[in-house]
Amino acid sequence: MASRPCRNGFDVRNHTDAHKASIHAIVTNLGNYLTREISEGGTLAQVRVVATRLAYSPAFIACFAFAFRIAILYIVWQRMRGSPEATDYGFEVGRVARSIVTGKGFSSPLIPLETGPTAYLCPLYPYLVATVFRFFGIYSVPSHIILQTLNCAFAALVVFGIYAIAKRSFGTDAAIYAAWIWVFLPNAWHIPIAYVWDSTLSALWFTLVFWATLVLRGNQKLFSWAFYGALWAIGAMINATILSLFLPIVGWLAWSASRRSLPWLQYASVTCVVLVLGMAPWSYRNYKVFGRFIPVRSNFGIMLWEGSNPIALDVNSFALQPVWSLPEAELYKRMGEIPYMKSKEREALAFMRSHPRSTIKNILRKVGATWFEVSDRPHSAFSEYPFYLKMLWGVNVLFVLLAWMGTVSSLRAHNEEAVPYLFVLVFYPLVYYLTSTLVRYRFPIEPLLTVLAAYGFLRIWNADRQNDTSGSSSIQELNQL
Repeated sequence: MASRPCRNGFDVRNHTDAHKASIHAIVTNLGNYLTREISEGGTLAQVRVVATRLAYSPAFIACFAFAFRIAILYIVWQRMRGSPEATDYGFEVGRVARSIVTGKGFSSPLIPLETGPTAYLCPLYPYLVATVFRFFGIYSVPSHIILQTLNCAFAALVVFGIYAIAKRSFGTDAAIYAAWIWVFLPNAWHIPIAYVWDSTLSALWFTLVFWATLVLRGNQKLFSWAFYGALWAIGAMINATILSLFLPIVGWLAWSASRRSLPWLQYASVTCVVLVLGMAPWSYRNYKVFGRFIPVRSNFGIMLWEGSNPIALDVNSFALQPVWSLPEAELYKRMGEIPYMKSKEREALAFMRSHPRSTIKNILRKVGATWFEVSDRPHSAFSEYPFYLKMLWGVNVLFVLLAWMGTVSSLRAHNEEAVPYLFVLVFYPLVYYLTSTLVRYRFPIEPLLTVLAAYGFLRIWNADRQNDTSGSSSIQELNQL
């Protein structure tokens, strides 16, 4: 049967075959590596040593995580073989990336029609997608595969951050458990493959920021504090929501410095100045385009309205978004982006004031959805969930409970680094409780939840041990080998 060409001339069958070949190469190289390691000893004891060392190696775990996700991606594309050509993936990100490549600049995030310049999104990820589009085709199959592969790579690199953070805060055992949990955690392989969105890059970058937070504690070099501010600035250009944690976490660092009689105000000031300078070019662009100060994004009004309006369908009013609704998109274009957002914000606030009971009910539902929902299209009753979603729901509930147990246990153990973990769990989701929430919105803090869940599990597993943050007998046995 002849293969089906895409609209840009790329052959879906050829590219899935090429993807299959790349996966085969990864597996073959991994097998050759294991064969070389085992052949040196040739005994079961040596095999055990090699296997144990690999299992405790963050580099191996990261490679395994990447190969695992690529294998799933291959299965996904195999199931799509013979399906229609690539669709307009990436939602608003894809539309903005398309506008960039076609010479229209950072504009037109809506699917129904073109609307002109925008501050609807943070800039870095759309520009990354635009770069891929430019070299491999707009909405092409190769571009889709490359973007998914990049997300898989970002997710695999998170392993290093998880390992470093967990080892520093809770010990080597927690680091190993957390890294392997991340490998197989459903959200940690589903979201990178399912969504061409900033979620996975945000998770990687915020893991780096959090690790830098722990390392910076007690550091007396101004350059380190300035570099830390630059990390926050880049993170804000990827996902502005992480800025909700900037003041609590930097405040904790300043408090820690003051306890050591260090110039905490100087340190915090340097970090803040570098953050502002890092955000300044994008803020200036927004001011020049829209004539008003917009630090990063302009979409707060529509997000607030989406979760607080008289005809809200559920936790989220998907059909009401101008991204999907042609009447709303036409209104958006006619009014202009900023007036439209302000109008929606006023409508949402008016609804919240006039319907306090419904507002409280909506907020509580969004709290539950943020932590326990496993689908972007929540069903009206749990009984209506398909079996696989019920299984995922159970895994997610256990995961979240273990993460909160790890947080509480860390605080009760007077772990000095427990406070920033608590800040992440408390402050990061607040904006989604007020606006609207989706499964992928929690993903930037998923690596930290994984660390806390691993620690919570170990607290239960080692309940009869006195020192739960030291290396376990398995680590000591490995060193003896």
